[in-house]
Amino acid sequence: MKAAIQSWQVLMSKGYLIVCSGLLFLLLGTLSCSSPSDSSEEPGDGTYDIDYEHPELYLVAGSQSEVSAAHLAEVAEELPMDSVDLPALGRLYRWKASQFESVNAGGTYVGRRTAGEILKARTLTGCHDHGLLLAALLRKYGVPAIMVDATGINWALRYPDEITYFSGHIFVEAFIGGKWMLFCSTSGAYVAEYDPTNPVIPLTTSLEPTGYYVMYKGLDPADYGITSIQQLNTTQERYAQMLKEEIDALEFPEYVIDQL
Repeated sequence: MKAAIQSWQVLMSKGYLIVCSGLLFLLLGTLSCSSPSDSSEEPGDGTYDIDYEHPELYLVAGSQSEVSAAHLAEVAEELPMDSVDLPALGRLYRWKASQFESVNAGGTYVGRRTAGEILKARTLTGCHDHGLLLAALLRKYGVPAIMVDATGINWALRYPDEITYFSGHIFVEAFIGGKWMLFCSTSGAYVAEYDPTNPVIPLTTSLEPTGYYVMYKGLDPADYGITSIQQLNTTQERYAQMLKEEIDALEFPEYVIDQL
């Protein structure tokens, strides 16, 4: 593991980048795609105060993930589903890809946009938008869902000595078929046999060949305290230091990763 980490090449030595599910955007300031809060204590068991024994708690929308009856009716007309299983979730991902335009907003809307605003604009500005929309719609279709805000492990080990950009991703935990599964918010990759108490997520990209480490979980960014990109960056810097110190103690689960 340590040899693999040391073998990663420096991908960019100047400027700042935002990395989200393998997409790079050249920016004028330090940006990111991950998570926040000023708490000095990190959860130790990976649950992040989520009550996994009572999935019904995560059918309720947060302040940023509420979907109006009008928007829901519009979605239901385009994407009729009586219930959500894995094939139906695949249809939801394909609908999202075909009906929404990807827009580079440079992190402007991280922690600020609502699911209703995303549905109205039909634009997705990054993985936070993808995850927020996915979690909000899953709940409306009767599936408990949790947003997962994670930072890149490769990034953490190399920041700030080798790289100056920020790297992270949003995942969604969904209770389907009587168990919690993990879904990539953007690609449709998923883990069916998933341990939500392990904060290491070994779903990888070309820039994150080891995967991600969970920082926060909740109904939506407002629920776990994210309000700006600046909070994201501050939190990631704190996690970078922690991961450098704890990398040898991390448990990397051997998940089977499937695609919708």
